[in-house]
Amino acid sequence: MDLWNRVKFVSKALLRSKLLLVAFLIVMNLGLLFVLHVYPASSLINSAAYELGLSKHGPFHNQVSDDPSRYTYMGLLTLPTSDDDVYFNATRLLVYRLIHHPETKSQYPVHILVMKGVDEWKIDRLRKDGANIIMVDRVRTEDLVDEGQSITPGSNRYEYMFTKLSVFEQTQFDKVCILDSDLLIRKNIDDIFQTPYRYTSPEALDTNRLPLFQKPDDDDDEDYQFIDNFELYGSSKEEFYPYLIAASDDRNPGHPTPPEPSDTFNAGLMLVHPSKLHLHRIKMIARYPYMYEYARMMEQSLLNLAYNAYGWFPWTRIDFSYNGVWITDEDLPYIRAAHGKFWEHDNQLFPSVLAAEWSQAFGEMTAFYNYESEN
Repeated sequence: MDLWNRVKFVSKALLRSKLLLVAFLIVMNLGLLFVLHVYPASSLINSAAYELGLSKHGPFHNQVSDDPSRYTYMGLLTLPTSDDDVYFNATRLLVYRLIHHPETKSQYPVHILVMKGVDEWKIDRLRKDGANIIMVDRVRTEDLVDEGQSITPGSNRYEYMFTKLSVFEQTQFDKVCILDSDLLIRKNIDDIFQTPYRYTSPEALDTNRLPLFQKPDDDDDEDYQFIDNFELYGSSKEEFYPYLIAASDDRNPGHPTPPEPSDTFNAGLMLVHPSKLHLHRIKMIARYPYMYEYARMMEQSLLNLAYNAYGWFPWTRIDFSYNGVWITDEDLPYIRAAHGKFWEHDNQLFPSVLAAEWSQAFGEMTAFYNYESEN
């Protein structure tokens, strides 16, 4: 090849390289424009979620996925409240019914939030039973409320109930069904995980029905409305969506079947999407117990204010069969999870057949684990 042809060959090659480079730069710039259009810079910078939690499941990050492999049931075991610790036995029965019993066992794993200080032998026993253990710090009421604030004195078993809020820290899960230990699982309840997230905000608040409270230092006894203060939270309202907290209506003895809708829910069984952003909000609200009945029902009172039916974050109603509270004879055919201290055989607040069911279930559990240990 002569010199001129070589020059033309090299020139063409350089021209092709330049054209490719220009095309690449054009595509990159168009892509950047697209990204900036879809994700405006202001939404990436002026965001508490971005500034305070850069990792996918870091603090104050509310990114939501919905992966069934990240669903779980969760219980709570606190320090014992009696010599025989009936709640430990009830927690074991809860684990057994969810993991092993043929008619009630779940396809999803079971985790137990265990408060630091619980006896090691209890933790080992729950592990042998099949539960996964998550150790959490104990949370007392005084850890949340402002200094000088008071709550309604309750029984000793309520002392650590705010530890239950640790479920919102478990952001390794997409959906968590958290259950009290005094729930007897009677039928499979896995379909509870089909409850959808809430993706959109109410268009406006129903200011005529917002929760009311009185300030303890107000001599005029004036009523105040609870309305979220997003400046206090350090985040915009939009950052809290999507979210999920679902539960059954709370109800009283002698209710009709099915129960009538209620403005409040029972926290004995809840489906939640763990979110440290939502936990931050809950803790801000918890500082003022006069807004939520002076914590008369502990975490239930607090959560019913935070997720009241008429605010920006209403709770999602699920069927009453998931959490049978104050069960009547008429309720029994429908109840999949019965809520009560059914080991108290002389308790007249529920049908006596439930005490028999609980005793039978506990006997089955004991026989099952005895057989396993012998084989």
